[in-house]
Amino acid sequence: MKVKEIKHEHDFVKTFVFDQGIGAKPGQFVMVWVPGVDEKPMSVFQDQPLQLSIASVGYFSQAAHDLKKGSLVGVRGPFGNAFKLKGKRVAMVAGGYGAAPLFFLAQQAVEKKIEVVFIEGVRTKAQALYQQELKKLPIEVEFSSDDGSIGFHGNSVQLLEQKMRVKKFDCVYSCGP
Repeated sequence: MKVKEIKHEHDFVKTFVFDQGIGAKPGQFVMVWVPGVDEKPMSVFQDQPLQLSIASVGYFSQAAHDLKKGSLVGVRGPFGNAFKLKGKRVAMVAGGYGAAPLFFLAQQAVEKKIEVVFIEGVRTKAQALYQQELKKLPIEVEFSSDDGSIGFHGNSVQLLEQKMRVKKFDCVYSCGP
């Protein structure tokens, strides 16, 4: 697939927009091959067109970050089981990069008129993903941060526990640490 666009999410995360979709559903992943480097599994952020958010944390991901608009990569998939939406009110709890597949799921929930509380846990405000995209969805969005620089001071599970004291959820979806 050809890289059509590259979005800089923050200092070490880029979202790669490809020239086509592959029919992935929220929660599925693809295998991405950077020629001459390696192949790794990546969660799908969007499918039409395919979008993958990649953090630069090692040899493969740094090579991915060196890709330019027009670069070609191999993509196999989608693989894995997709999330299945259940109920009328759901919580989505994302730890770090788990925000990618849960954002994809939140969009699907909005289309199905399901009420969503989206909790994204990060170490610090500078690492929060998709803040602008989340604001565009008609859902409740809450952040938690280890250092208290954005939203709730604590982790995403602690924030979920707090929310569950005042709201009932039909299902809780989670992804990430």
